[in-house]
Amino acid sequence: MVGLFGTKGIRGSVRDEFTVDAAIQLGKAIGKYSNGTLAMVTDGRSVSDMIKCSVSAGLTATGCDVLDMGIMPLSVMQMYVGDKDNLAGGISIISFDGSDDMVSVKCIFSDGIELSEGGRSKIEANYNDSIRMKSASEIGHIDVVEKMAYRPYLESIMRNTDIQLIKRANLSVVMDCANSPSSLELPDILRRLGVKVVTLNSD
Repeated sequence: MVGLFGTKGIRGSVRDEFTVDAAIQLGKAIGKYSNGTLAMVTDGRSVSDMIKCSVSAGLTATGCDVLDMGIMPLSVMQMYVGDKDNLAGGISIISFDGSDDMVSVKCIFSDGIELSEGGRSKIEANYNDSIRMKSASEIGHIDVVEKMAYRPYLESIMRNTDIQLIKRANLSVVMDCANSPSSLELPDILRRLGVKVVTLNSD
């Protein structure tokens, strides 16, 4: 993959430029750069899970640990990573354009913000190098984060929102979640704000 990062992260087809092998190499490149524990989220689609497993394999091969947050929006992971002192960053893997084989990968730093141009350049340089796997005693581990990891995100929204003003508006909304990770959190947030919610495509 030439020019690994675009304006919206790394995007490609798992059948073409962003294959399983490329995802493993990307994981190794990120692992060499980060040299720490990284959180990961996906949108739950099969192709995203496949790439998540491949990137995780590359990360652990370089000695990095992985915190699998499961199906979560990128914004939730950004707050989670930014609030934790023991995380080197995070990776979001989602499908896009309604395609079954197109995926998008975004990397964030330990402060929860997307990687700088310098960080992206270093990962690209690593990607084009041969990176040796750690010994069996040095490879990383994969742990699963509790599903309530989004709770601080919810609490932050509630603290910074005029709840009574929204409740007095007596709002009703129809939300097309497009089967995205937001379908797990956003309807709940709106209902807590007193909004009547009807969801579509929230499976």
